[in-house]
Amino acid sequence: MLLRHNNKLMMFELINCTGRGYDNNVEAIDAVVFVANARTGYEIISRFSEPVTELEAITFVEDYLSQPMTHEYYLQVIGHTFENSWRDIDEVYDCRGRLLETNHLMDSRLIEGILYLDID
Repeated sequence: MLLRHNNKLMMFELINCTGRGYDNNVEAIDAVVFVANARTGYEIISRFSEPVTELEAITFVEDYLSQPMTHEYYLQVIGHTFENSWRDIDEVYDCRGRLLETNHLMDSRLIEGILYLDID
C-alpha cells in the first residue's frame, strides 16, 4: 500500500533477515504481535477474522506501519507528551513505522496461532 504524507510517497517495508522466505501456503495465523516502539516496548496485537499465511500477516504489519503518523497514535505508542511541536514530530515521523528506528525482521515464531515478530 502506497500512501502520501506531505506530498511524499511512503511505505514501510520490513527487511527479511530470517534466512528463509515467508510462508505463503499455510493459513494458520489468527493474530500477529509486534513491537511498535523499541524504546517503550509498546506492543500491537492484531487479530484476523480468518486464518492467514505468514506472508499475509507480515504484509498486514507493513501496511499498518505505513499508515501516516497521527498525534493520537504517537501519544499512544510513546506513552507521554513530546517536547517538540507536533509540526516537528510530523516532519520526522512521516509514518508509524518510523517509531521503530529499524526495519529488520530478525525472526518470527508461531505459537498457538499467534505470529510473534522480532523486529530489530
